[in-house]
Amino acid sequence: MPTTETKAIRWLIRRDLPEVLDIERRAHKLAWTEEDFLCCLRQRNSLGMVAETPSFNRNCHRIFGFMFYELHRGRLNILRLAVHPEDRRCGIGAAMVTRLKEKLSQQRRRQITFMVREDNLDGQLFLKSQGFHCNATVREHFDDWTNGYEFVFELSEPTPGQREEVSPAAFEPKTITEPDYRVVECLCGWTGKRKAWLAKPCPKCGEIPEVL
Repeated sequence: MPTTETKAIRWLIRRDLPEVLDIERRAHKLAWTEEDFLCCLRQRNSLGMVAETPSFNRNCHRIFGFMFYELHRGRLNILRLAVHPEDRRCGIGAAMVTRLKEKLSQQRRRQITFMVREDNLDGQLFLKSQGFHCNATVREHFDDWTNGYEFVFELSEPTPGQREEVSPAAFEPKTITEPDYRVVECLCGWTGKRKAWLAKPCPKCGEIPEVL
């Protein structure tokens, strides 16, 4: 079973799809097809991530789980989240949800939403354990007319004391002695190095790569 030390979360790329499809078929009654995943990735506001064994050898890695989510003005909406049945209850799903929570901020997106099937009790209990609450019931939401429960996680408001605690170093000017480079990876599979502040399109597909 994977442990905290044996899993890493990264952006999903095209060659991950066979393993993602296998997990999808094992995890969901109404499984997405490969075309469903590709259509999702073509949307400018949709992103995918996988949890895998960290390895320098691409032939030795194994994917434990994945998630797809959408970027909206004030929230992140999870479209799909699944973990291989043999690797559940090892903290993989919690690690992926935590990654999304880290993307929230008081100034921009403050919520994570996820529509769960009425008969998916395990999924509902998992979300409650991660701080989500059921916000609404949507009748006949899914393709087989099953009702959906909308679960929401909301970033808590900072206390007055937290608002006042600002480090003096935040107001000191920064001296840049050399370019700050970051490794970036695009959804099409291209990887490279870019200056941290440079949002330059991918040379292969034209999308903006994400910092690893």
